[in-house]
Amino acid sequence: MVTNNTNSSMGKSWRRGFQAARAASLLSNGPTLGAKLGAALYAGSNLLSVGYNDWFKTTPHTRNATYNGNTHAEAMALIKRWHYDHSGNLILYVWRSTTDPQQTQTGNGCSRPCASCMNLIRLAGVRRIRFFDEQGVPNEIKL
Repeated sequence: MVTNNTNSSMGKSWRRGFQAARAASLLSNGPTLGAKLGAALYAGSNLLSVGYNDWFKTTPHTRNATYNGNTHAEAMALIKRWHYDHSGNLILYVWRSTTDPQQTQTGNGCSRPCASCMNLIRLAGVRRIRFFDEQGVPNEIKL
């Protein structure tokens, strides 16, 4: 189930989650700006872990995927989460940077997780995924 929100109606928790995912995306070594994704995993209001696309490495779930040769931000955040014994209300925020990080305003692009990441997210017990669609509108998928 996908729920749409407008930027003006985003709550404080949504903004905080996307800010953490945006900060993580700036750590990515993606070869192009659109390849810089970040993810932030929360348990309720507690930030558990962050991840970012790490290019030129592989993980089992990306070996035959479209974006072979990198670790996806969602997978990195979920792998880091394994160090914590939190279950329940897990929420994953995903951000794709689309402008130069040196500029004062950083834009966001479509950050919906790929099919492989969706399967991994489900297996990890995440209840909600928050991302931006192609029009830059924040969305939520409830699993």
